[in-house]
Amino acid sequence: MSYINKNGAWRSSHELKISDFGLTRRDGDNTWWQPHHPFAGTAIYMSPESISHGETRKGLDLWSLGCIVLEMYTGQRPWWHTDYKLNDLKNCHGPLIPRDLPFDAKLFLMTCFSPEADDRKDASTLVNHIFLRGDVVSKITESSPMSAKTGSNPRNITLELEKLRQRLSDMRSIFV
Repeated sequence: MSYINKNGAWRSSHELKISDFGLTRRDGDNTWWQPHHPFAGTAIYMSPESISHGETRKGLDLWSLGCIVLEMYTGQRPWWHTDYKLNDLKNCHGPLIPRDLPFDAKLFLMTCFSPEADDRKDASTLVNHIFLRGDVVSKITESSPMSAKTGSNPRNITLELEKLRQRLSDMRSIFV
């Protein structure tokens, strides 16, 4: 409990913190668990490499974070659209991301659900992700007026986003 208090998971201001200590380990502990022995964790929140090989690395936490963010957005658990089996989760490249989510949320989730654990970035990188910054640019979705202006061509949308980012950056520099 002293670790929890010292590292900000519990605060007297009653802020909500999301944490799961189900697969915690100490420095120096083995980074593997036996997948065919007592199953550790909730399968639908676990990364494919964790389910199939018993790996517990940083990528597992980021995959789980993606599952939680997706559930918070949709109000449904990951893989709600299918009758999944454990083997399906081992081979899955990530849960279904609804088309109507904001563009920045999709990018964030795609980073969390990268098939390779090492490609999932790390928590300190994700903290600076556009999705968590809440920039105006990040609110653009496929149904926005911009999509009518640019068509569905991803390159055109990307160019328009870059122009908007530059304008926002210029505006910020005026006020700093």
